[in-house]
Amino acid sequence: MQHNPGNYAVFGNPILHSKSPQIFNSAFQSEQINAHYTRIHAETAQEIGKLMHGLELEGANITTPFKETIMPYLSEIEQDAQIIGGVNTLIRTCKGLQGFNTDWIGVVSSIAETGNKISGQRCLVVGCGPAGRAAAYGLTAKGGNVTLINRTHEKALQFASKIICQVTKIENLAKSLPGFDIIVSSTLPDANPLQGLRLNQNTLVLDANYRPSVFRNMALEQGCRVISGKRWLLFQAQAALHLFTGKTVEINILERQLNSQPVKEKLKIGVFREHLEPDAFSDLDFIVSASQADNTAVKNIIEEEIRLAFQ
Repeated sequence: MQHNPGNYAVFGNPILHSKSPQIFNSAFQSEQINAHYTRIHAETAQEIGKLMHGLELEGANITTPFKETIMPYLSEIEQDAQIIGGVNTLIRTCKGLQGFNTDWIGVVSSIAETGNKISGQRCLVVGCGPAGRAAAYGLTAKGGNVTLINRTHEKALQFASKIICQVTKIENLAKSLPGFDIIVSSTLPDANPLQGLRLNQNTLVLDANYRPSVFRNMALEQGCRVISGKRWLLFQAQAALHLFTGKTVEINILERQLNSQPVKEKLKIGVFREHLEPDAFSDLDFIVSASQADNTAVKNIIEEEIRLAFQ
C-alpha cells in the first residue's frame, strides 16, 4: 500500500508527552520523504475525522482515550482491528477513514527481537483494554498459550471467546504465576495487579509503558528480563509507517531521536478552529483542536498538557 507524502499526526488526550513525532520524523528525514508528523489534542473521537480532513492529513495514529471510540466514525476497519476492538492507525482515502491495528505487531516483534519464541509458550496478559487485547491477540496468533486477567473479569471472558484463550482471576495467580514464560502488562504506570506476588526470574516481561512503572520495577527487582514499552512503541510505529508510505524503515533509524523531546520554553503550539495554514503545520510541536473551545479553555488545555508532559 503506497501513499503520498504529506502531513501526519498522533491524536490523544493528553498527547504532548507522545514520542511518536520523534519516531516518524526521523524516518521521514532518513528516507527523504517530504512529510511532517506532529501531536494533536482532540476532545472527542468524532472530531478526529473532521481534523483529518480539515488539516489534510494523509494518516494518523490514535492513542488513549480514542482507540475504541473512533471506530464508529470509520468507513472501513481491518479485520485484526475489528477482532481486537481497537484502532491505533488511520489512513485517509477518498472513501473516508480506514482503521488498522499495529499494536499487536509491536508486541510480537518486541518479543521476537529478544530471540524468544512465542509458539507453545505460556503467556499471561495483564489488562483487557485496547493494548491488552492487542497483546493477547498477537500472542495467540503466534501460537502462544495465553491467559488473560483483568480487573473486570467479565470483560476478559468476553474477549477471550473471540480469540480462544484462557481467563483467570488475579486471586488465583499466586501458585501459577511462576509457570509463565512471558508476561505482558498493559496497565497504567501506577497500577500493578500482581503486587505482592512472586515472579519467576526466567520469565520475559513486556511492559506497555515507556515511562517507569511500578510493575516494571517489581519485575526488575525480582530478576526478570524486562522489555521496555519503547520497543513496543517502535515496532508498532514501524508497521504504521509501512501503511503510510509502503516503506519498511529499520528500527535503529526510528529510535534515533526517541529520547529527545521538545524544549518547554520553545514549544511551538498551534490552535485549529476552522483553518490552519499548510506551511504552519510543519513547524508545530503540538496542535490543540479548539472548534468548540474559547480562548480560556484553550489556555487551560495547553497548561495541563505542558504540566503532564514535563512533570
